[in-house]
Amino acid sequence: MTPRSPSNLYPITIIGAGITGLSTAFHLHKLGIGPVRLYHKPSHQSLSQATPAYVSGGCWDNFTRISHAKGLDFASHFWRFGNKAFEELRSFCLNHKLSWAQGSRLRLICSKEELKEASQAISELGRKGFTEPQFWAREKLKGFSSRVLEVQDDGARGARLDAQQLLSFLQSYIVSQGTKCEASKVLGLRETPRGIEVKGKGGLAEHTEMLVLACHDEIGNLLPDLREAVVPVADQWSQFSVESSAIPQALSGQLALMSAHHTYEWGLLLEDGSLRGGGCRYLRKHAGIGLSEAEFDPKIESKNLQQFNSWFAKGGVRPRGGGAGGLAIYPCDEMPLIGPMFGTDRLALATGFMHLGLSYGFFAGKCLAELIHSGQCDSLPRQFWPERLRSL
Repeated sequence: MTPRSPSNLYPITIIGAGITGLSTAFHLHKLGIGPVRLYHKPSHQSLSQATPAYVSGGCWDNFTRISHAKGLDFASHFWRFGNKAFEELRSFCLNHKLSWAQGSRLRLICSKEELKEASQAISELGRKGFTEPQFWAREKLKGFSSRVLEVQDDGARGARLDAQQLLSFLQSYIVSQGTKCEASKVLGLRETPRGIEVKGKGGLAEHTEMLVLACHDEIGNLLPDLREAVVPVADQWSQFSVESSAIPQALSGQLALMSAHHTYEWGLLLEDGSLRGGGCRYLRKHAGIGLSEAEFDPKIESKNLQQFNSWFAKGGVRPRGGGAGGLAIYPCDEMPLIGPMFGTDRLALATGFMHLGLSYGFFAGKCLAELIHSGQCDSLPRQFWPERLRSL
């Protein structure tokens, strides 16, 4: 991207008021760049607000899924990006006295096939200098069911936060710095000699010199070149309770973000014994792929309950009420899209975090702000840039 001078004030427009858009505006102001205009949905509901509020370092699935497809070096960059994103968000929340509770990130290995893959992942990560993950010692598995063959411990890389508190803090700050927030649905974009024309309802058409798209579920509509490459996927989560006697001793009183079956099942066990969990989207038509609206299916909640009870030797998981349906965006190659749009230096975007929106969105916003400011960001792998999808 073309470097921008912080002393050269020019208009920047951000579409999307979730964690990514708000973080981008926050970090632009910190770099002395503005003015900034931010568009949000008239309902002011973002994908970030339907979250179960977990945060994870590394990456959500096993390391080898990436190393097989992209090579060991890139997989290591991806893992470091995830860890850096986790640490940036952790430091921000603690420095500003925002809610943050840290715990473990665990993968429950429930098949010999996945055990083989996890063993290879640990070996590859070790060769790249990562001291974690590691398998638990056998005695720590007491209290888990026979279904759980091993537990892969990624270290203190799981956490929960108060998503609404974080979003409100960021919004209050950017408004205090002069960001103009407008509730308006953007219907289209067009590049002109004056910049990018943003078209809205009622014939609204405004120009901006630099545009950032953080409206994850609308990017495919606004950028036809990416429409086939960014796919919405429906999922949901529910609230459960777990009997204290059923919780394995190694997890008692602890916060743990757990996943199983290649993350098709996941649960956030909180310190009070409650469990936020989801997954099993394979029960939806087309596994929820391509749905444009979030929906909550009680049959999937029942399946989640069944799966969570199969994790612990004594079961003990019960419905508690609460939860939400949501959408996630999956790029066609299952890699995040963060960076300047190919074919123009006036537009940047961030999407495709695949259920790790809170984990990656804050750091993605910081990376975009640095790209706009200086034209480069050493923390952002070039492979994340949308240019990789140009041939589509």
